[in-house]
Amino acid sequence: LDATPSVAATVVVAPADALPPLSHLAGYRAAAGDSIVENMRHGANALVDEHVTHLLFITGDIPLVTSDGLEDYIAESLHSGAALTYPIIPRAACEARFPGARRTYVHLREGTFTGGNAIFTTADLLDDKHRLIQDLYAARKCPVKLAKLLGLSTVLRLLSGTLSLPYLEGVATRILGAPARAIVSSHPEIGFDVDKLVDLVAVERALI
Repeated sequence: LDATPSVAATVVVAPADALPPLSHLAGYRAAAGDSIVENMRHGANALVDEHVTHLLFITGDIPLVTSDGLEDYIAESLHSGAALTYPIIPRAACEARFPGARRTYVHLREGTFTGGNAIFTTADLLDDKHRLIQDLYAARKCPVKLAKLLGLSTVLRLLSGTLSLPYLEGVATRILGAPARAIVSSHPEIGFDVDKLVDLVAVERALI
């Protein structure tokens, strides 16, 4: 994040007792809450004096994420003009970078993708849509749950293999009440989190 040109300020959000050992990191500190979106709000509140226009949220379990990948994602998000974006990575790119690793994939008309561990929003969107964003993020790795959240028609399209990216973006835009876009990223590191032992092995292999 410090090496990403478009990032003006950073906030580390973590459990209160974990913050002191992280004092060497640049930026602000904020104690974590009980949910992803509560953590997002704590982080955003810590930046109130910075007068930011957009917010980038990333999880702390993507150790191989790069500044190039983040900068590309931010640039594409700004170019899209959307109020909320979410990175998706083609299966081929993910498997080429992390052979043998297990990811959750969704098949769309445009290809097969896995989701990233980041969200980019306008600074004001979180105030009005925090509950919806929480639900969407919690369902991000469960295709059926995500489709149910987005409507029955989306479920049927997913099951029939006819779900398309523009349709999915249209549904997300409707329920958010603001433009939403998926950003196809060629940087699989933004979507590779370490949740299981097999993930750790894949990361260690990638570092060799």
